Formats: sequence, C-alpha cells, structure tokens
Amino acid sequence: MVLWGLLAWHARRRWVWAPAAALMLAIGVSRVYLGVHFPTDVLGGWLAGAVLLAVSTLALSRFAGRPLRLRLPWWAWIPALSLAAALALLAFADPQAVAMVASLWAFAIGYTLRRRFFPGGEGGSLPRRLLRLPLGLAVLLGLYLGLQAAFPAAGGAGYPGLRVLRYALVGLWAALGAPLLFQWVGLAPRGRPSAADDPREGAAGPRI
Repeated sequence: MVLWGLLAWHARRRWVWAPAAALMLAIGVSRVYLGVHFPTDVLGGWLAGAVLLAVSTLALSRFAGRPLRLRLPWWAWIPALSLAAALALLAFADPQAVAMVASLWAFAIGYTLRRRFFPGGEGGSLPRRLLRLPLGLAVLLGLYLGLQAAFPAAGGAGYPGLRVLRYALVGLWAALGAPLLFQWVGLAPRGRPSAADDPREGAAGPRI
C-alpha cells in the first residue's frame, strides 16, 4: 500500500494509480489465497497502509523543498545508524526482522557514503533509467542467490551474523554499488557534491 502508493504519487500521472491500485489489491488477495495471512490481517494492513500513505503524501507535499538540518557531521550518521540497528536487532531477533534491519542499516550507510563521496547515480533520460532497472535487478538477484548459496545457514534463526552479512551486502549494493555501476557504464550522470556536503559546514551536518 505505501510503496506502490508513494511511487504512484511521485509519478504525478493519474493513469499510474490504476496499476498501483491493482498491485495493492492483488498482493493482499494473494496472501489470503496462499494461506499465509488471514483476511483480517490483509484488511488491517490495507487500513494501516492507507493511513500512513495519506500522512506521508501530506507531509511530502507540505515540506517538499524545505530541508531539515540536523546538526551532525556526515560521519556521525554511521555510528548513530549502527547503534539504532543494534538496538533493533536486540529487540527483534527473528529472521525476518534481522533481514529487514540489516538491509535498511546497510542501505542507509551506503546512501550516506555515496552522497558524501560519490554523488550522482540517478537522473538521466528515460531510456537510461529503463536500462538501469534490469541491470540493477540482475546484479541484485545474483548477489542474493550467490550469498544464499555461500551462506545457506543464514536462512535460519541460528546464524544471525551470517544473515546480517547477507542482507547488509544486498542493502549496500542497492544504495552504493548500483549507482556507482550506473555511473561507470554511462547509464547515469556523475553528480557534484552539494553545498550540504561542503566540509566547511563542519558540524552543521547534511540536509535531508
């Protein structure tokens, strides 16, 4: 609900809402059909997602273009994010939670490093964007399956360290590896460091 809704909202095209709504409906119905969720689970998820989607779109519409300045230097985000991930892993130790926390933690770290040292990797013409999608997904799938074969025990709950490593590498690829590859092969323009990344700002920290 939130993912496809935000993508449709961001596209700013009315026709995009039809396939997005179809995906929201089909994914929810498939969970019931496959017997992995009760209908009440799906209805509750749709309701919670709709509320979160409404709040998100209102917030984005209201605060778009108004950067929030957090007074942390760029490097301080790495230990801060790592501490938050460690606390989350201590609180939620089941395999699915470990996978989610590890991938989001590595994605945030990769994004921080890319924004500071390797800006760019997005934008460009529509054909280049369309070519980036299969390339990025192919490498992501190969990385996921390769790590699954290399660390088969990471799929269980008994080896959280291997699971963290596996999903952290996946998240790091999505945020840092893929944009760098796109720049290298010419599918995305190279960016310039923004004013928010100017080292003269010191402790002012990045704008987000």
